Amino acid sequence: MFASKSTFGFYDPLIHDSMPGDVVEITTEAHAELMVGQGAGQVITWGDDGYPFLIDPPPQPPEVVVEVER
Repeated sequence: MFASKSTFGFYDPLIHDSMPGDVVEITTEAHAELMVGQGAGQVITWGDDGYPFLIDPPPQPPEVVVEVER
């Protein structure tokens, strides 16, 4: 499995004939962890080295929280 910071995408060489020039190879386990984390509300972001990782989403602005509570 490959990840591209420039497209914020993932590429499987069995499916994709071409990939962006900035792809980095990640394990299928790392890809699965990223997908599970994203499904649980975390955000996939990309390091300077081009590798993806999970972060917690930024807090909602107070006006959004107030509106949701109404």
